Amino acid sequence: MVFKKLFLYILSILLFNVYASVSKEHTGELLYRFKESLRKSDSSSNIYQIYRPLKNNLAEETLEKVRQKMIQSDQFEFVVYNTVEKPLINLQPNGNSFSQWHHNNIKTKSAWKVTQGSSQVVVAVCDSGLEHEHSAFKNKTAPGWNFRTNNRDTSPQTTHGTFVAGIIAGTPEKNFTGIAPKIKIMPLVITNNSGSTTIKIISDCITYAADQGAKVINVSFTGINSPVINAAGKYARDKGSLVVYAAGNRGKRRSIKTYPDWKSILAVGATTRSDQRWKWKKMFKQGGSNYGYFIDLVAPGHNMVSTNAYLTFNKSNPYRKGSGTSYAAPVVSAVAGLVFSLNKNFTPEKVEQILIESSDIIGSEFVFGAGRVNANRAVELAISH
Repeated sequence: MVFKKLFLYILSILLFNVYASVSKEHTGELLYRFKESLRKSDSSSNIYQIYRPLKNNLAEETLEKVRQKMIQSDQFEFVVYNTVEKPLINLQPNGNSFSQWHHNNIKTKSAWKVTQGSSQVVVAVCDSGLEHEHSAFKNKTAPGWNFRTNNRDTSPQTTHGTFVAGIIAGTPEKNFTGIAPKIKIMPLVITNNSGSTTIKIISDCITYAADQGAKVINVSFTGINSPVINAAGKYARDKGSLVVYAAGNRGKRRSIKTYPDWKSILAVGATTRSDQRWKWKKMFKQGGSNYGYFIDLVAPGHNMVSTNAYLTFNKSNPYRKGSGTSYAAPVVSAVAGLVFSLNKNFTPEKVEQILIESSDIIGSEFVFGAGRVNANRAVELAISH
C-alpha cells in the first residue's frame, strides 16, 4: 500500500509537469492576424491584432471557444494566446576561472584581423535593459526604448540583458571582451523586474528595432515557436533586419509540428567547449539546448563569461558566468554584426547564408543545424561576396 501511494504520488507530479509544460501561462488575450488576402496592407500593425474579453470575469474556456470559432472561420493566419515568456538561462556560480573559451572555438581573434565591427552597425537586444554605467559599454549604445514604461529608461530590470549585450559588444578590458566590440547596442526593455514578458511585447520589440534600423535583433527568450514571432520576423526581414532567436533550454527533441522551421528567424542552439550539445542533469531534473529541424545554427553557450549589472543590483563582481541558449544567440548576433560591418548593404538573407556556409559542421543537422558558427570564416566569406 505504501509503495502504491508513493507510485501514485510520483505519477501525479509527472502528470502535473507534463500539463504545465503544454498549458502556458497567458494574459487572457488573443493575438490574431487576418490572412493576406483579407489584410488591407502588410504594415507592422497587421502583424497581429488583440482580442480582449469585454468582461473581466470571462471564463478561460469561453475565451478558448472564441479562439476556436475564429480558427474555424478560416479568415485568420493564426489565432493564439498572448503567452508569458521567460529568459533562457541556467546560472552558474561564480568561480575562480573566468575564461572566455568561446573566442577560441569560433576563431574571434582571427576575425578581428579583418574587422572588430563598425559603429554604424546596431544590434538591438530585446531583453531586460542594460547597465549603462558599466565600463564595458562606454560610448557603445544607441537610443533604446522601454516597452513596459513607454519611455527611454533602459536601465536594467534584471542582469540578463546586460549579460547578453556584453557577449555581443563589450569593450575590451582586463581579460574580457565582446565578439564585436566596435558595433553599437540598442537596449530595449521588454521585461518586468522578475524577468518575464509576453509574446506581444517581444513582437513589438522586433518590429520597433527593425523600424529603427537595427541590422540584427537578438531575442534570448522562450516563444520561438509562436506564429506571432514568425510574422514579426517577416516584417523585420522586409526592413533589412536579421532576427536571431534562442532555441530554448528544456533539452528537448522538438517536433517540426510544434516547432516549425520559420524562415524569418535564425534559431540558435548552445554548445560546450568540446562542441557537444549543451545539456545538464541533476537528480530528477535535466535540461539543455533544445534540438530538432528548426535549429539553424549552434554557438557556445556553456559557462560563458560576460558583463554583470553589478551596480544596479549591488553585486561585487562586474562580470559573472552563465549557461543557456540565451547566451548562444548573442554569439551569432555578434558575428552577424561583424558581417554587416563589412557590407551594410547585405540583406538579412545574404548574412544568414554567409553564417550558415561558413559554420563548422560538428554533427547531425537535426541537433546542430548547419553547424557551429565560425567568426573568422564568416568575415572571410563576407569579403569574397
